Amino acid sequence: MANSDASDKDIAGAIMLRGDFTNTKFKAATMSKVYADEAKFDGADFTNAVMDRGSYKKLNPCEICFPVESAKWPFVHSTLEARGSGLS
Repeated sequence: MANSDASDKDIAGAIMLRGDFTNTKFKAATMSKVYADEAKFDGADFTNAVMDRGSYKKLNPCEICFPVESAKWPFVHSTLEARGSGLS
């Protein structure tokens, strides 16, 4: 959905996990009960948007270059440690 226009939309109960919403317009959109962990919102426009009761956790920086499945130490260790501490 990168480079799309979702302005004035009611987005409720959406699973946006790992979606790419780069440069998407969410102007005056209402987002409620959204699960958007690890989604990309770089350059997205949320002017006058309402974001209520959602989860928008970012991707762990170690996983950007080294996905957990292919990561080598120390990256796997630091990724798992961050997840266990609730910091990711």
